[in-house]
Parts: sequence; structure tokens; C-alpha cells
Amino acid sequence: MLTGNGAANTLTGLAGADFLDGGAGADTMAGGLGDDTYVVDSTGDVVSESGGDGTDTVLSSIAYTLATGLENVTLTGNAALNATGNAVANIVTGNDGDNSLAGLAGDDRLTGGGGNDRLDGGTGADAMAGGLGNDTYTVDNVGDAVDETGGDGVDLVNSSVSFALAAGVDNLTLTGSAAINATGNADANVLTGNAGVNRLTGLDGADTLRGLAGNDQLFGGGGADDLDGGTGADSLSGGTGDDIYTVDNVGDVVDETDGDGVDLVKSSVTFTLAAGVENLTLTGSGSPSATGNAAANILTGNGAANTLTGLDGDDTLIGLSGNDRLNGGAGADILNGGTGSDIMTGGDGDDLYSVDTTGDIVDETASDGIDTVTSSITYTLGTGVERLTLTGTGESRGGAMPPTTSSPAMTVRTCCRALPATTSCPAVRARIRSTAARATT
Repeated sequence: MLTGNGAANTLTGLAGADFLDGGAGADTMAGGLGDDTYVVDSTGDVVSESGGDGTDTVLSSIAYTLATGLENVTLTGNAALNATGNAVANIVTGNDGDNSLAGLAGDDRLTGGGGNDRLDGGTGADAMAGGLGNDTYTVDNVGDAVDETGGDGVDLVNSSVSFALAAGVDNLTLTGSAAINATGNADANVLTGNAGVNRLTGLDGADTLRGLAGNDQLFGGGGADDLDGGTGADSLSGGTGDDIYTVDNVGDVVDETDGDGVDLVKSSVTFTLAAGVENLTLTGSGSPSATGNAAANILTGNGAANTLTGLDGDDTLIGLSGNDRLNGGAGADILNGGTGSDIMTGGDGDDLYSVDTTGDIVDETASDGIDTVTSSITYTLGTGVERLTLTGTGESRGGAMPPTTSSPAMTVRTCCRALPATTSCPAVRARIRSTAARATT
């Protein structure tokens, strides 16, 4: 063991496995032959292994880069420091601070310890373990391995090659522009593509898949996944679970074949739901259209004028703002145009309409079923609509006809509101009860 003092010392180890610590001051240390260990605590310290051999280690309490002939570096203390290897296979070990560890060339082993570390093995097949904390890894070789066994935190891999996350690693982002792939694990992963054509596979867990540019393929696997292919004509398949899709290109395809759950598409372009997808919400400020399928769908418009078409199934159509056209199709549909002057056609089935402006139109021409309008304004039923219920607290009037023996389903409250204001409601109630009694005998 060679130990200096507070001055600028020169320590020479010659042969053997030497331990050299120059102490305070700018020291020059040369271990010579053998497996030597150096203690570095000053930016002026110089470690020389010219002509030496063995496996040498630097213990550094400052940021440090290995010179030629040195193999390993370990950061000491708790400060946020950087350590950099050289052209050979290095072992680079961090401390409990937030470290940046770089291997450069060679098949390196990087270990982060505690803290939120950044690990980049450089060229070569590198083994990286971040340990505790939220660690970030750079992968550029198919032989690179990322190990978070026993680690915690939310970890990220930035990869320029196809890569699959090992257990314990959370997120993966593809870099560059090559057509490469990203695969998750059993956890809830965030997989992000690059500018090329990517295949993102989430496997199990509630995954978030982002394709960015390119005509990407996204597969959610098990779990409630969130899939957004980004720009390009993307193919999106959520698999099992309640999946959410973002569509922004008329060439985007959503596939829920063999999937289950209640799935939602958010689309800024005109879109038609494929079989197995339940709900569709229009986004943005344009005027796209939404079309359902044979199942019971929920179709929701945006702030513009939209056309919503439910087709078969007991659909719910919500126009929001704008002058919308709502077509329920077959089934017992719920139609609410929202604000704006809306045209609503329920089609066959027992449909329920919500009216809130004088410009709203309910069309049940050539349709069947027992249809109901709920209105917050004065309203007169059109042909083919059977029931009217006034809502809210205003003094609105409904134009429904008083009940007869052929329309026993009309409620007392609705009928009273349908009559002129001078009519005595108690008298009407008595008449209704009398008529209803005769209808049942």
C-alpha cells in the first residue's frame, strides 16, 4: 500500500497487486505490473498503466475517464458523478448518486447502484444494471442486456436496434429512423416508435403504444391498452381488455378480432367501427362522421357539425355542439344532438330523443316502435313519435294529444302539460282515471 500526503506526490508500485492513494494534492500514480487499485480524489491526479498488465481499478470520488491500460472504475461517495470507460472491456460502477456511466468501445459492464442513473455501454455487447432509481439505458447493439432485477423506479430504454424489455424494465423508445421493433413485458409498458416503420408489441399489462411516424403495426396484447399509431396508415390491434385507439389517418385500421372488453376509438377523421369495437368519439375541430357496427355503440361527436350513424344495435348517439345529423338505425337507440339545430332519426325500435333547441328535428317517418322525446323547450310531437316528457324547471308546453283508450301509455303529467294553461288538471286527472278504468273492463 502506497499512501501520499497533502503534497503533490509521485507513487510507483512496480510489481505486485498494489494499492495507491496519493491523498490530497495532484498526484502521479503508476502501479506497474499486477492488479493495481488507485484512489483518485483530485482532477489533477494522474494514473499511468503504460507497460503494465493485470486488471486495474480506479476508486474515484470525482468524475473520471479511464486512461489506456486501465480496466475498471468505481465511483465513491454520494455525489452525482460521471464515469467513462475506454476502448477495452470495462467495469464501470456508480455510487448512490445520480450517475452517468459510459462504456465506450468493448463489451462493458455498467452498474448504477442507487440514484437515477444514465447507462450507455457504447459499441459492443454491454451488460447494464441500473439498480435502484429511475434509470435510463442506451442500447445500440442486439447483444446489449438490461437488467433491473431487484431494482425499482420507472426505467427507460432508448434503443436504435430491435429490443425486448426484460422483467422490471418499464418503458422503451426506439431511436433513429430504421425499421425496428419494440416488445414489452408483463408489466404496464410505454413503447414509442421512431420515424421509421415499427412493430410495437405490448404483451401483458396495460400498455401505452405510440407509433409516431411511419406505417406502424401496434399490438397491445393482454390488458387495457392505449394505442396511437401516429402519422401514417397504421394497423392497431389491442387484443384482450378495454382498449383505447387514436386514429388520425383514413388508412388507419383498428382490429379487435378475438379481442374482448369495451373498446374506444378516438378519431379526428371520418371513421367506421369494425366488428368487436364498441365506442367511437370524434376529436379535433373538423366535421368528420362516425359510423357504428352491428353491436350497441356509443358514438360521440366533437364541436363541429357531425353525422353519426348507429346502424344495428341499441346505440347511444351524442352530437355535442354543432348542427348534427344523428341516425340510429335499427335497435332501441338514444339520440342527443346536444347544442345546435340537430336532425335526429332513430329508425326502427323504441327510440329516445333529447331536444333542447327549437331547431331540433325528430324524424320517425316510416319507422316503428314506441318512441319518446324528452324536451327542455316547448315541443310538438311529429308523426310516428308516441311520447313526450318535458324536462327542466321552465314553463314549457308539450304538443302531445290527451290520452285515449288507444293510447293508455301516456302519462298524467305529460297530458296535463299538453293541454292549454286554463284547463284544470284535477279535472283532467279524473277524466283520465275514468277513461283508463273503462279501457280495462
